[in-house]
Amino acid sequence: MMGSGYDFWLLDLDGTVLDVERSYIHETMREVGHRLGHDFSARETELLWYGIGNARETLLVDAGIDPDRFWRTFHAV
Repeated sequence: MMGSGYDFWLLDLDGTVLDVERSYIHETMREVGHRLGHDFSARETELLWYGIGNARETLLVDAGIDPDRFWRTFHAV
């Protein structure tokens, strides 16, 4: 995981980070994309991060990225 300027992380009950700096989202997804060989746009990054509707699934299918591989990579970052 990348370094952090935070004193602590605030998570909800299922482990979701409640709030992060916008740059963290883009840095994280840039690294995920790099490892997957895909350059996520700013819009794709936010759709993947926030998971609005079924946007994640649609985006990954359209990009030809296996969802299981995406999540393994995401969690490794």
